[in-house]
Amino acid sequence: MSIYLKDVQNPSQQANISRSPRKPLNLSQKLVGSLIIQFLSGVLICALLPAVVRWGQDLLVEPSPGQIASIVGAAIAYGLGLLIIRRLTNFPGVQATSYIVPSFIGSFALLVAIMFFWRIEFTRYQIIIGLLLAIGWAYVLFLVMRRSQLLHLNVIPFGNFSVLMKEKGALWHLMEDPEFNQLRGQAVVADLRADIPAEWERFLAQCALKGIPVYHIKQIAESLTGRVQIEHLSENNLGSLLPSTGYLQIKAVLDIMMALLVLPILFPFMLFLGLAIRLTSPGPALFRQTRMGYRGETFTMYKFRSMHQSDDWQGYTQEDDPRITAIGKII
Repeated sequence: MSIYLKDVQNPSQQANISRSPRKPLNLSQKLVGSLIIQFLSGVLICALLPAVVRWGQDLLVEPSPGQIASIVGAAIAYGLGLLIIRRLTNFPGVQATSYIVPSFIGSFALLVAIMFFWRIEFTRYQIIIGLLLAIGWAYVLFLVMRRSQLLHLNVIPFGNFSVLMKEKGALWHLMEDPEFNQLRGQAVVADLRADIPAEWERFLAQCALKGIPVYHIKQIAESLTGRVQIEHLSENNLGSLLPSTGYLQIKAVLDIMMALLVLPILFPFMLFLGLAIRLTSPGPALFRQTRMGYRGETFTMYKFRSMHQSDDWQGYTQEDDPRITAIGKII
């Protein structure tokens, strides 16, 4: 059954659907979100700063080909990693911080491979320090963006839209007419399984043709909440749930190799993070929990603790959850 805005008679339900206008972004927030500003600031910090600290005036007087190649390469690798992160985080609800480390490791590894095979002279100091600074600076940028910016999504008023609009991970704009002048955000969300009138279907098709993203409600809900709702599982799908044995073996080897490769680079940061957790909140630095893993086998998971220790709190983590520590808001 379709639910239209005019059909919402309960004032409390109307209050849950409506969203108050959000405070406009100030100049500093707009600058932080600008791709040009993110790139230029990253080049200064990740490419130029390490070179100036290492070589000083010699870099300006008589730079070597290896120094120039390392600076230019670090800048290109940073820009490539930044583009990858922004591309991967276009979908609502995706956390950019989850992709920072693999994106920059991949871009800088590609840089090293190209320089190695083309026999371009470079300095390991510039590449390693540039990678570490790129990761750190990207975390700063995207954490600031996450606190200051919310996705603004237009919602088509049919189907189960009212449940979605209760989520706090986005700013919702409920449309009343299928007109482009009513669009207020970056994308359109619709319950594509509902009985949508023909004029609204034409509007969704025109949005797709104009390059405006159109998402299904279920996709957005899963992305914002991190929980997958299973509506139906056919008996024909059971076989597709089991990956091939060869794929699992190759993936396990690659996972171990990647972990061993990254561990020496990230160990100083992990040590610093553990000390910061211990100093800012009582309790251990690591959180331990038993979870279910491959083929239903239980295992003990270890991760850095991001919440205060308490037996009184239950349930999923919510936005602005009081259990989250100061360090937990960053990680």
